[in-house]
Amino acid sequence: MHDPTRQGYATGLVGPVIQWNPLWLLTIVVMPFTTKLLTGEADAFEVRFTGYAVDQALAALFLVPAFSGLRRSGLPQADASAEVIPFVTHWASLCRLLLPVLRLGLRSVRRRTLAANMIDADSRLRDHERTQNAEVKE
Repeated sequence: MHDPTRQGYATGLVGPVIQWNPLWLLTIVVMPFTTKLLTGEADAFEVRFTGYAVDQALAALFLVPAFSGLRRSGLPQADASAEVIPFVTHWASLCRLLLPVLRLGLRSVRRRTLAANMIDADSRLRDHERTQNAEVKE
């Protein structure tokens, strides 16, 4: 039965999606734990990173056949997201244009902060040396 209000949306699951989507969801559920494992303080970073990388790779590998199953069944249709894409594309273009400017601004702020900290540390060192020299002369 064709419902024009649901055009472009998946209203049922097809074979490959039923098979691969739960596996993908499992990797998504496990991902916070592998991330926490990655940021832990224990030794054996290589083992921790391997667990995180395997989880990321499996998530990507399970998502591809699920999407291909949806495409083979005709879902999602191209016109379903036609209203969203121009909005996202314009904002994405604006963000791409603003990123270099933002990066330059952050670098200049960081340089000024570092320079101010170095000047402050240098003046504190000179003050400390003056007090040490004054104490030695007394």
